[in-house]
Amino acid sequence: MGRSEQMGKIRERLIKKRDEVFEAHRLSDEARLTLSEHDIEPEETAQKAAIADVLAILDETEQKEIQAVNRALARMELGEYGSCEVCGKEIEVERLEAIPWTSVCSRHARTA
Repeated sequence: MGRSEQMGKIRERLIKKRDEVFEAHRLSDEARLTLSEHDIEPEETAQKAAIADVLAILDETEQKEIQAVNRALARMELGEYGSCEVCGKEIEVERLEAIPWTSVCSRHARTA
């Protein structure tokens, strides 16, 4: 399989990942609405507060994932995808397949 075919498959994976993150975000919004319903038991309130804290962290992670995926897709459109932002060399296909939103080669990922 040629590099351009591999890039096409990676692009599809990036779009799928973005859709999955958006769906997870939608589900966490629904969970947050459920958590905001009135509680009677103090134990329920404590449990809901703990779950809300986890959802807030997930939102931050989701935002970072979406940004990384969107940056990778934009780099594809510009023809810059697959080259390391630090050294300019081609990023290993195995690395791109494992982490399609990466913008650095494995050598520079270790120094980050």
